[in-house]
Amino acid sequence: MRSCVKYFCNELAGICDSAARPRASAHKTSIPVLGLRRLLQDVLRTLPCQDPLASNAAWQEVKASRAYRKGCSLAEAAFDAAAAALEEQDEVAGWDLLVAKARCLRKQQQQPVNWLPLLARACHYASSDDGGMLYPLYALHASRMRLLLAMPSAARWAGNGGGRRRGGEREQQGSEQERELLQLVGSYCFLPASHTCLNSPSQQARRPTAAAADEELKEDWRGLLEDCCAAMRWCLDKDRTYHRAAYRHVCASSVGLGASDCW
Repeated sequence: MRSCVKYFCNELAGICDSAARPRASAHKTSIPVLGLRRLLQDVLRTLPCQDPLASNAAWQEVKASRAYRKGCSLAEAAFDAAAAALEEQDEVAGWDLLVAKARCLRKQQQQPVNWLPLLARACHYASSDDGGMLYPLYALHASRMRLLLAMPSAARWAGNGGGRRRGGEREQQGSEQERELLQLVGSYCFLPASHTCLNSPSQQARRPTAAAADEELKEDWRGLLEDCCAAMRWCLDKDRTYHRAAYRHVCASSVGLGASDCW
């Protein structure tokens, strides 16, 4: 496994140097750019080696390893170098580079505010004529769904009348962080109506009790999750065999949202 790690890290370092080095023509500049996406896939999927039948806990441990973080960091540097090389040629980085850069940042567990805008730009740049629109849109709204489902209160909000958050300074701080994350996720809604239905922070701050404010956070969370489901449905309408969107829909259904909410 160490030899595999060393090989891919060296390959990515070489791509970085190649992409950053001045070229005599635009044709030569594009060579390293074309190979970056495949190298990223190799790093994220096979670096380091992982048993496909291993548990999720084992996979999370692998993704927290130094080798994995190093591979993601080198891949990020390679994409930055490729984008800089394109700018030198008066070209704009395409949606695939933006999605790949965002993926690298997410894999390094950076804050969503650093990479969600990149996915939104990728959707803007993607052209539906060449079939490129499907994946960047999926990537944006699947990432939004991941953030929602990973929130500490997600399991409680998904239940029907489950236990409420207890008072205390730590709990209030957690509520504020969840409110900020909901606002960020709500900035990139698939349906315009979803954004207009969100409760504003000022409205939540004026609620007479913490329980009432928490109930509004729950409403926003469920509304945003349903918005993500609408995006997955759009992807499946375009391609009924798009298994990634189907998988994300199942993830939303598994936390308690019914078929009428997601499908």
